[in-house]
Amino acid sequence: SDHQKSYNSSRFTDSERKMYLLIHETLGKFKDNQSFVNLFPREHQLQIKQYLKGSKMKVTNSSDFEMAKLLSFCETLL
Repeated sequence: SDHQKSYNSSRFTDSERKMYLLIHETLGKFKDNQSFVNLFPREHQLQIKQYLKGSKMKVTNSSDFEMAKLLSFCETLL
């Protein structure tokens, strides 16, 4: 039937994950490791990059636990 035909032609896309971080009352949006690092003051960016690289972490697919550990690390720098 026509109804079935149109249903079979429908496509769904992956949902887009939107991530935000509040630092010193400023809300910043990030979508990957680099944009996450850029939310922090320049003097801390290298240390955060090294943490991400050392833990082989990507903020786009990290668990809540991994993000909590990363944020705890970042808080020690601020």
